[in-house]
Amino acid sequence: MGTAGIKLIAFYGRNGVGKTAISANLSVALALAGYRVLLVSCGCKSDSVASSRRNGTISTLLELMRECSSASPDEVVQGGFAGVFHLETGAPPADRVNSDLSIIAAVQCINESGLFERLKLDYVIYNVQGDEAGGHFTVPVRKGPFQSIFTVMSAELRSVRAANSLFEQIRQQSGNGGARVGGIIANFMDAPYSRSLIDDFAEKTATNVLAYFPRSFQLQNSEVQGKTVFEGITDTLLVEEFGRLALKIATHGDSLVPRPLNSDDVWKFSMKWNTRFAEMETAEGAGAGI
Repeated sequence: MGTAGIKLIAFYGRNGVGKTAISANLSVALALAGYRVLLVSCGCKSDSVASSRRNGTISTLLELMRECSSASPDEVVQGGFAGVFHLETGAPPADRVNSDLSIIAAVQCINESGLFERLKLDYVIYNVQGDEAGGHFTVPVRKGPFQSIFTVMSAELRSVRAANSLFEQIRQQSGNGGARVGGIIANFMDAPYSRSLIDDFAEKTATNVLAYFPRSFQLQNSEVQGKTVFEGITDTLLVEEFGRLALKIATHGDSLVPRPLNSDDVWKFSMKWNTRFAEMETAEGAGAGI
């Protein structure tokens, strides 16, 4: 548990893997289950929590902090569907050193402001953007407040490498009080081999998979319209899956230190699955099916 018993968790994954949709819909699922939730988006896009709020572009905390050194995160918090609160950190400066410091400063500003207690929160969910786990958005892994980090990944080798890189950073920081892995959330599970690949990676890295989400037009369409699957455009199966994920998050026990693959094992894993992909394509092209 975090400050005053609040659970602070983060979602990581390479760009385009669906972190925003997953974190937004999970936030709503938790809120509908009776929890008070703040969704914090850490990234360059000022519309990255659009799928669960209604009021257009959100003012960002870093913009406010650059204008006023005594800025309060309360000034940029907005409410959304099902009572979920939202806060956008915004874009850091282009300079690498300053960007690291700005992200740390934004996280510290939020955590030290008393905002969590004033909102009487149960969960703070950080949606962390960044194309690779080695980018500057992983600074909170080392210096952030999270108890658990959940990685959103697809059954693509690029996604595997990004998740493995994140696991390596978490392992390195595990002795310094850094966050640990809460589990994997698999997204875009549309290929016949998808679940097998994700399960193989999870087993090899001593992690677990909490949910498998299919590639869904309904989910993408609802995000485009600035909604979640719980409102307007309702996909019953997706709603149920997010409800199950919310229950798993709510009953989640201790997070673990992962066992990332070394460089040789990453290569072997990639070669094994590339071979399987080629075999599947050959069988399909011959009319044998997969």
